[in-house]
Amino acid sequence: MKKRKKKKAVRKFDTGAFRDNDTQKLNYIGSFSPLVLKRFAEYMRNHNIKDGKLQRTEGNWKKGMPIQSYMESKARHFVEGWIEYEGYGNDDIEILLDLLCAEMFNVMGHIHTILVEQLEEKSTTNFAKFTKAEKRKIMCAETYEEIEKIIAKKEKRNDLCDANNFRTGFCSKY
Repeated sequence: MKKRKKKKAVRKFDTGAFRDNDTQKLNYIGSFSPLVLKRFAEYMRNHNIKDGKLQRTEGNWKKGMPIQSYMESKARHFVEGWIEYEGYGNDDIEILLDLLCAEMFNVMGHIHTILVEQLEEKSTTNFAKFTKAEKRKIMCAETYEEIEKIIAKKEKRNDLCDANNFRTGFCSKY
């Protein structure tokens, strides 16, 4: 007896176009405020410029910082923001917005660190040392051999791990 394929729920648009149902997909538009993200990006840019020169890129923090650093800074900014909120500070909305962005930075850094540690626990390959282009090549590779070559080139190793194990996170050689 043939197995029946489960029908996927689809959406039909007025134009006649069809698309898969998006109920199980992440909704970034509904989850974030573009106003907040824009203000946060401005905060990041402003805190990476010194004497009119860019000191570091906004993504510099992704290289890694100790969680303790994020916790201490987050607590300090929270208390400073609370003081502003209670009316004991400068009563300057820009100061409050900067403090909230500073909290957001530390929360994101803390979460990012935990998530990177979880990824690295699943695979002994240290992805932090791969460039964006190399990560993109790994994710877009069509064969396991392509993945092996990318990793071997980066690791400067000749002993290649089985790519099936790499993809599932069980490669012990990396």
